[in-house]
Amino acid sequence: MNPLLENGTMATELLAGYGEEVITPILPCPLSGYGYYLGRQADAVLDDLKVRAVFVESDERALLVSADLIGLSVDFCDRLREEIASRFNLPFTHILISCTHTHSGPATVPLRGMGQVSAPYLKSVQEKILRATERAFAGREKKQLRWNADKVKSIGYNRVQKASQPLDDLLGVIVFEGKREKIYVVNYACHPVSLGVTTQISADFPGRLVKEIESQSSRCVFLQGFCGDIDPVNKKEGGPGSLSEMEGYGRYLAQAVLNLKKKAELASVVRIRGKEKRVWLPYQRMDIPAIEKEKKRVWERGCRSDSNFQRFLDEWEAEARAKFHQKEFCCLRNVPVNLLEVGPVTLVGYPGEVFCELGLKIKEWGFTFFTTGYTNGNVGYLPTRKTYENRNDYAAYQAPKIYDTFPFSPEIEEILLTATRELVLSAG
Repeated sequence: MNPLLENGTMATELLAGYGEEVITPILPCPLSGYGYYLGRQADAVLDDLKVRAVFVESDERALLVSADLIGLSVDFCDRLREEIASRFNLPFTHILISCTHTHSGPATVPLRGMGQVSAPYLKSVQEKILRATERAFAGREKKQLRWNADKVKSIGYNRVQKASQPLDDLLGVIVFEGKREKIYVVNYACHPVSLGVTTQISADFPGRLVKEIESQSSRCVFLQGFCGDIDPVNKKEGGPGSLSEMEGYGRYLAQAVLNLKKKAELASVVRIRGKEKRVWLPYQRMDIPAIEKEKKRVWERGCRSDSNFQRFLDEWEAEARAKFHQKEFCCLRNVPVNLLEVGPVTLVGYPGEVFCELGLKIKEWGFTFFTTGYTNGNVGYLPTRKTYENRNDYAAYQAPKIYDTFPFSPEIEEILLTATRELVLSAG
């Protein structure tokens, strides 16, 4: 007999299904990440990029999607989520579209100097996410949910502090167990740059982790955590990265996942709830003299003999001047903060490269929170307030020139955490 919920109604049995599609682009294609105007062109495929989907149903429905891409725009995700919600009869807020953030994949979100986004490729990604969702929906079967989370020896270090702390070393695991197969959902935070600058297509260590889990006759979806300031340790001293190190990280984390599974807790009742809040993130808007001063400051600190560096700054200055005259360009609107409760686990999704310290503050509220970055969009780096005290910090002041134009204001930390807290409290 199904157990009773707190309100006395009967709990619904849990169903879950898995679907995937290959999204490896046609070669050659420009690769995104590691720096601007590098001219990286993919000439080989080390491992296929995939989109993976888990469709979950109990009292309500939810969808978890993970794509081996550097990121997707909020507009792209909004349109896709609306279509999925309509086609599969589930709430818009119950759809989580995340990217693993591999730096060995094609350009899929506008980043200055990091490859031209291909509209036909994005269209194919959209179609394949829908197809993977269809497969997951059709493959639903009765499941049990087990979960676990614990600290593991980290594969990363804090690249901003150049130290082992602060660091989010919590590994989270959800397992949907059924007669035919197990579906693992893994949450961990580390930039997928362990392979290093390459001309090969690869999902980096998350792809290797998934492959290792799949060798156990299971399915696996990787949800990237808040890794904006976390790099793998093989990059600590400016190391180039390597195939062997990338594979080693993936195997190590896969074994840690399997170890967590052995002590995973069974959820007797799986309730699904989703909530979302849209916030505005203010910019540190510059006038024309400030733009000129900033360009000079960056130029004097940078590699002035590099023609690509000059090109980058010239293009940024031109855009900054144009946007200064747009009075409405004072903040980034429509930024989604998502809360998705799947049984005992609450997934918190932010659309960007979030510093781990924001995730650590959320996890102080309870270890059942799994934080996912690059979720339902990618608007750029989302650092802590303290980060903005260092005018030379890459994430706070240089990366915004790649993602958009002006840096965010320091109060974005409070805006995001306040929105999350409000969602948590409203969820009861």
